[in-house]
Amino acid sequence: MLLLRIGAIRFGEFTLSSRRKSPYYIDLRLAPSYPDVLDRIGDLYVDVVKNEIQPKWKIDRIAGVPTAGLPVATVVSQKLRVPLIYVRKEKKDYGLSKTVEGVVESNDNILLVDDLITTGHSTIQEAEILRETGNVKHVVVLVDREQGGPENLSHEELELHSLIKITNVFAYLKDLDAIPPKTYETVMNYVKASEQASAQQVVVTSGSSQITNPKPS
Repeated sequence: MLLLRIGAIRFGEFTLSSRRKSPYYIDLRLAPSYPDVLDRIGDLYVDVVKNEIQPKWKIDRIAGVPTAGLPVATVVSQKLRVPLIYVRKEKKDYGLSKTVEGVVESNDNILLVDDLITTGHSTIQEAEILRETGNVKHVVVLVDREQGGPENLSHEELELHSLIKITNVFAYLKDLDAIPPKTYETVMNYVKASEQASAQQVVVTSGSSQITNPKPS
């Protein structure tokens, strides 16, 4: 398990960017410090792209998301020889005031690459920015935290391709005796509760856009 090898999976009490609490944290920002691991992760992404996306959809650009998703997107871009662009979290108020950096043409097919997905809210925002210029239909991540991401993306006509689900990661670690039984129980209960909360969200249609209520984070 590459993530375990570089210490990218931590257990405890963490605050996510959504301000929600989580009993575990995945930090793919460590991957660039381990070139062989980053390269192998890139290979796994490429396999998914070649097997699940390219046979049915031509990719003109790969879009990365700072910070954790950008190094992975860069590696995937190089391996596939597909030009890279990236989305800014916030629009610059200086220079050219861009929200998308790099060369992109009108109606380009853009593959969105990130490190992981939770509820998918930030991914949807990034796709909306990219759709001002091109077409975005597919998103590739390493880990699906199983907190409603695929369902929320599907409401926005985005198809998620994840390399692994977080419950499979936990099961693997349990089989290795790499986490205590109590920790395994805690994180699995957390995922289950998150799935149930996501399933209870009411889908609200507004014009051509669909969001969930309460708003995912």
